[in-house]
Amino acid sequence: MKCAGKGEQASGMLLIEGFLVGGCAGLVAVVYRRLLSWAEEAVMWISTQLRADLLWLPLVLVMLVLIGVGIAALLRWEPMISGSGIPQIEGEVQGTIDQNWKRVIPCKMAAGTLAALGGLSLGREGPSIQLGGMCGKGVATLLHRESHARSLITCGSGAGLAAAFNAPLSGILFCLEEVLKDFRTPLLLAVVIAALTGDFLSRAAFGFAPSFDFALESSLPLSAYGWVLLLGVVAGAAGAFYNYATLRMPALYARLSFVKPHQRVCIALLVSALCMVFLPQVLCGGHAMIVLLEHSPRLLGTLLFLLGMKFLFSLVSFGSGAAGGIFFPLLVLGSYLGAAYGCLVTSLGGMNEAYINNFIILGMAALFSGIVRAPLTGIVLIMEMCGGLPQLLSLTLVSLTAYLSAQALGSRPIYESLLERMTKKAPSQS
Repeated sequence: MKCAGKGEQASGMLLIEGFLVGGCAGLVAVVYRRLLSWAEEAVMWISTQLRADLLWLPLVLVMLVLIGVGIAALLRWEPMISGSGIPQIEGEVQGTIDQNWKRVIPCKMAAGTLAALGGLSLGREGPSIQLGGMCGKGVATLLHRESHARSLITCGSGAGLAAAFNAPLSGILFCLEEVLKDFRTPLLLAVVIAALTGDFLSRAAFGFAPSFDFALESSLPLSAYGWVLLLGVVAGAAGAFYNYATLRMPALYARLSFVKPHQRVCIALLVSALCMVFLPQVLCGGHAMIVLLEHSPRLLGTLLFLLGMKFLFSLVSFGSGAAGGIFFPLLVLGSYLGAAYGCLVTSLGGMNEAYINNFIILGMAALFSGIVRAPLTGIVLIMEMCGGLPQLLSLTLVSLTAYLSAQALGSRPIYESLLERMTKKAPSQS
């Protein structure tokens, strides 16, 4: 009985700590999300001015050079802020990476904000997961609960994702399915509390509106499920190619021997300058492309062109090592893949064009599963972000098909591959 009492007391303490970590992680993620929103608004304003008058170009180039110098300095001082941050968190939980949370939190926020101000095609979700995880590590350290650090890092990661997307269930599932791979009840409850706390803070700051607004008139008929299966195969192949190309980008950057690794972001910023002039839609995480997809006519040629350009710019941005993730950009790519596929299906199969929105949602879930290889998280994430509960059957089918297709092609999960590369090349940070 005494042992049981101690066990219950330990579980109760973990729940309290989960609430505390969720509050800290949620607050940090909300601040980071607000900073990125302001940065993206500034980029779009700069692009508008630049396209109206090229005399702005010298000033913009000077700004981008200064941003590049700032990011390079931060990357050199704290290498663990490079990229999305999800592999770092997975390595931390597995014990192969030891990050300095006091340095990572401010440096990641500063470098991520600068990358967004430079217009790079990077998402907030991976960094929010890393920031949340480091909040968990910080709480564990300050409370002298180092033995529970692994659990609290997981709680913080879930809260960070929940706050980034207003998606608490996705935050819970992603941490348990992708980061920790552990579904024990006490830890599950702590992650739930942390994610709900982070989501509450996010909704208090940003409201209850979903991230994507693709109205569904009705669910796909069962007669269209052959097209759903085919979309899963296409998305699985696309996901495998995305992973291959993403992992190849550092080798391509390495051919520029005169550019040091922490200076590669300057190359991406120069590409961003071109996009500001000629193709502002692909800048930043992709909100402009989502708005365009929600409110403009879906022309197949335009969809494919923007899909290709966003893909290339995302590769250049992420491959540079800048602080930022692939989470939101890959969902944008999935939405355009689904839209283009939906245009083809409705024209070839004689289906109602209203079903294009269904395929947009399915495309996001399918590409996420093909790239990240966390199908449960993908299904729940898209339902939370799009209100796609009536699509549960088709979402499940397309996600599992994409997962199996990518696996059959020999493609490994992207974050697993990035973590393996990181632990081979980088020493632990104490």
